[in-house]
Amino acid sequence: MVIHGSGGNFCAGAEIGEFDAGPPDPQLNDVLSSLEALNKPVIAVLNGWVLGGGLELALASHYRLAHQNARLGFQRSNSV
Repeated sequence: MVIHGSGGNFCAGAEIGEFDAGPPDPQLNDVLSSLEALNKPVIAVLNGWVLGGGLELALASHYRLAHQNARLGFQRSNSV
C-alpha cells in the first residue's frame, strides 16, 4: 500500500476543528497499530509538510520515501 498526500503536502497533523470535541473514532494509535501490523508492505511517500500525526503515520509505515522538499517535525510540548 502506498500512502501519499495531495496539494504539495503529505499530512500536517490534527484537524483544528476537532480540538474542542476530542478525537473521533478510530483513535490515531489504533490506526497506527493496525497499519504496522499489516502483512503487506506500507510505503509512505513524503513531500512538503509532514507534521505531528502525519509524521506518526509515516513512522508507522514499513518504508518511507522522502522528496528533498519534505519537512518533518513534531510540536514541542511545554508540559513535563
